[in-house]
Amino acid sequence: MLKPSMCSSILDLPASTSYPSNPVLSPPTNSPSRITVKHQITQANPSLIFINTTINGKRLRAMLDTGATNSFITQRALKQLYHSTISYCTRRAQLGDGHTTLQITGEVQLPLQFASVITPLKVLVVKNMNSDFILGSDWCTQNSARIDYANQHVSIRSPRGRLFIPYDKAIDYIALDVKTINVVKIPPRESCTVQAKIELSSADAVYFSPLDALQLDQPIIMSPSLLHVKNYTTHLEIYNSHDYTCTLPMNTILGRATHTPSSIDSFILFDPANHSSPSSVSSQYALNTITSDNPPPQLLATVDKLLHHLTDPQHTQQLRHILQQYLTIFDISTPTQANTPIQHTINTGNNPPISSRPYPRTPQQRRELQAEIHKMLQTNQIRPSNSPWSSPVIIHKKKDGSVRFLVDYRKLNSVTKKDSFPQPTTEELLQRLGGHRFYTKLDLKSGYFQIPIHEADKEKTAFVTQDGLWEFNVLPQGIMNGPPTFQRIMHNLLGYGRWDYVMVYLDDILIFSRTFDEHKQHLNEILSLLHAANFQINPAKCSIAVPEIDFLSHTINEHLIKPNGDKIKAIIDLPTPQTLKEANEFLGKINWYRKFIPNFAVIAAPLHKVTNKTKSHRHEFTWGPNQQKAFEEFKRILTSSPLFLEYPDPSTPFILTTDASDVGIGGILRQDTPRGTKINYFKSRTLTQLDLSKNDIGHDGTLQLALALSNNKTYSLIFRTTVVICLFVLNFASLTNNYDFFDEQLEILFKNWLQDNDDHQYDSFDEYQRRMSIFKENYFKIQQFNKNYGLHGAVFDLNKFADQTEDEFRNKILMQSQTPPIHSALRYMKFPTVANVPNSFDWRDYGAVTPVKDQGAVGTCWAFSTVQNVEGQWFMKSKALAELSIEQIVDCDDMQNPDLGQADCGVHGGWPYLSFQYMMRQGGIESESTYPYCAGLKNSCKPCNAPGYNKTICGPPVPYCLIKDSCESASMMTGPLSAALNAEQLQFYHEGIFNPPVCNPKTLNHAVLLVGWGQEGSTPYWIVKNSWDVNWGEHGYFRILRGNGTCGINTQVTTAILH
Repeated sequence: MLKPSMCSSILDLPASTSYPSNPVLSPPTNSPSRITVKHQITQANPSLIFINTTINGKRLRAMLDTGATNSFITQRALKQLYHSTISYCTRRAQLGDGHTTLQITGEVQLPLQFASVITPLKVLVVKNMNSDFILGSDWCTQNSARIDYANQHVSIRSPRGRLFIPYDKAIDYIALDVKTINVVKIPPRESCTVQAKIELSSADAVYFSPLDALQLDQPIIMSPSLLHVKNYTTHLEIYNSHDYTCTLPMNTILGRATHTPSSIDSFILFDPANHSSPSSVSSQYALNTITSDNPPPQLLATVDKLLHHLTDPQHTQQLRHILQQYLTIFDISTPTQANTPIQHTINTGNNPPISSRPYPRTPQQRRELQAEIHKMLQTNQIRPSNSPWSSPVIIHKKKDGSVRFLVDYRKLNSVTKKDSFPQPTTEELLQRLGGHRFYTKLDLKSGYFQIPIHEADKEKTAFVTQDGLWEFNVLPQGIMNGPPTFQRIMHNLLGYGRWDYVMVYLDDILIFSRTFDEHKQHLNEILSLLHAANFQINPAKCSIAVPEIDFLSHTINEHLIKPNGDKIKAIIDLPTPQTLKEANEFLGKINWYRKFIPNFAVIAAPLHKVTNKTKSHRHEFTWGPNQQKAFEEFKRILTSSPLFLEYPDPSTPFILTTDASDVGIGGILRQDTPRGTKINYFKSRTLTQLDLSKNDIGHDGTLQLALALSNNKTYSLIFRTTVVICLFVLNFASLTNNYDFFDEQLEILFKNWLQDNDDHQYDSFDEYQRRMSIFKENYFKIQQFNKNYGLHGAVFDLNKFADQTEDEFRNKILMQSQTPPIHSALRYMKFPTVANVPNSFDWRDYGAVTPVKDQGAVGTCWAFSTVQNVEGQWFMKSKALAELSIEQIVDCDDMQNPDLGQADCGVHGGWPYLSFQYMMRQGGIESESTYPYCAGLKNSCKPCNAPGYNKTICGPPVPYCLIKDSCESASMMTGPLSAALNAEQLQFYHEGIFNPPVCNPKTLNHAVLLVGWGQEGSTPYWIVKNSWDVNWGEHGYFRILRGNGTCGINTQVTTAILH
């Protein structure tokens, strides 16, 4: 329990108190929070650890997860074993991330045998999880397990001493899904750090491999990286390369986490810092003619190999002459550094140096490290260092057995400011390549290692091993802002005035020309610039003056753009899916080609039907005739249909044809030319819940048109004429009048909603029918509200309350409506106005707000509001954020002072100031961990003087006050504020600024937390934290119009005062 020191009266402020003109907290810095992880069984795992055991004669691999309290086995694995009777039960266990749920079906006793030692263990049986068998801390404790990371084995107690169990190292195929916890929205051309979940309690370093299919389907870029896992959660960075916001749904699989052989002693938790990109320096180089008296024979052979495909002798001779002028650029025998005015800088602000100890290594690993370091010393890529900074080294084995040298720069990256220099998008680049007959692709050899680092920042790249300390002279892999620096250098070197014939995507340079004579000039110019800047080109990955080229997973020529043949073959070779995972893999790969396939969404609908499963319903996966038909149809299209799109003719108008069905919408962008019809783009997708919430429901042509145009912005902006033909035009009124048709769609929508909200379970079929009827009524109510009040700024949508009536929502979720009490015991306080109050302010940016919680189907919002206000107060005074007990307030504050004239109503709603009264009498409040929330299960009160609680936790009273005005000033001086409002119309709030058309500011029924404010255009708003789970509203928050007396938001604002 926290026991902050609290003032006896809110009016006892010193007369000389000077109120700050700025927030009492400084903005968050990049200072890291260091956590040291020692080699003990009780601490975090360095990576995925697997050992083998035998159960009744059957061998089984187990993953060791010391952060898991229990041990688990899947039903699938248990079926392979001889075992005792299962004690069946049905319950759920929530992982430490607070989001992932395991469905437990029973408990079984298993005899785990290691050599001659048998360790009996009670194991929980679950339907599904990523690893078939997990040994948790229960097994570790029972057997006094110890992990020896250096020697890679686990030892347990036995009658004859310690028994050593080696790691199972044949685990290359072991992979754990890394998924988004919430809906993620990434602004255009920006990157953000995303919280993700993984079925692993803790690990210091797991190797993350992004899901290629996701990056192909979405405009995002993720890099392979090392992830730190804590409480089943991790963080990774995602970059949105497009010009529109990218939305990733909840539970999107971002990639896979696999075993990393190295252990880690410490890590840094970080919040990426936003900053503006440095100004770019324009530079130009004069064209040079380089001659060589005695060119090396091997380089001449390289030139001949690059030109062997040419059939015109004159073309061959002319290009040979150009390439021989720049022969040294193809000499990669000795690495070089580029000579550019831009060098990589590492902006760490005022952060002090961060250093790490070297990771433990076996003798063989040390020899491998020494060999790699020796190579880099010989080529001047690194040098010995005396730096106060240091980062440890990771060894990653490649498939061919060779070693990949990596430095773990996560600690350095955590204090480095981001560079926001834009990366071009794939579609943006591809659309510029049509109508050209000659293509040259140049690959920069080890591109990063050619980029110099600013001298003052070299010490920050220092890496440490058991044998010494070195620092990089060139840009290493894994360091923050590497891609932006590389893109900026290429942009300044090659970009200006050359957009019509050259493009750069990181270390790939593509030159494209309409005629051979132009291509000679363009090639000579680019090679001259690269040579002057001392860049090296890898001839093995280059193509010179070819009519067709592979670029960014596409095959491109003068007229067409096609998918890469190797990727098509990989899909064709996939067998018929037998599991949900295999079906998702196929759907992810085929999804990359959707722009080449007409009616893709309609064909794929049967596949989506069986793959759109929540975690608890994975076992329901079935593969029927409809899915097989879709599977075979896609393969037929890939093997028999000509998959290509044609580049547009700028002199010909476009025709945009749209269509819709009861499952999807789509469009085709085409041109009718004298040579026939050109197909420029196919676009289709299935109807989503949000689509169905719009008035047209996808059938009046508007939604299809918006879909098609949003994916063809470049075409619609560049070319002067667009002819639009909309098929199957049907307005909203006619559609809803056709009730039989639309009712069927709503029933499907209701079933999908139930899958996403699997905690909604009904006792009978009659109850199911009644809830579906309420769901349909709410659907039309939402449409009407959006139609009538959409201009007020807020959007409403179906959510977790979609099967509740207004009365049920009011009675279950809200407090009993009350008029704000006026009593002599309540103190009012007018805070002095803070000078220069900013237009926007958010306490979340300062770490003063705990995560959003779910109050459940009970009216306990008043407890959430006041306790979270005290959490903020505690943070203001201690600079430490702690989660305090909401349940203690719910259970205990019915012991009210009868003189106040207010009676507490338990879980059905109280009044915020009564919570403060209780805390004043008790002198404090327990923490959430010691007195957890029970969502309405009424418990006996456990006050701080009850048996089992430490009596010393009771402290002085908690004074409180009601704020009359100047809420912004009060918030800046005291922290997040407890507030009450009328929430009658917030049931289906989705996003935007809520400006209720009707409300009663004197009848308040919901308590919330004001965490900040802002302004959108000319509309000011409050940022409000709710207690209805992160899946409601804007990730658990909502915005409401900020003004005097806006529906009660300013009529009852309260705060505790701590000192």
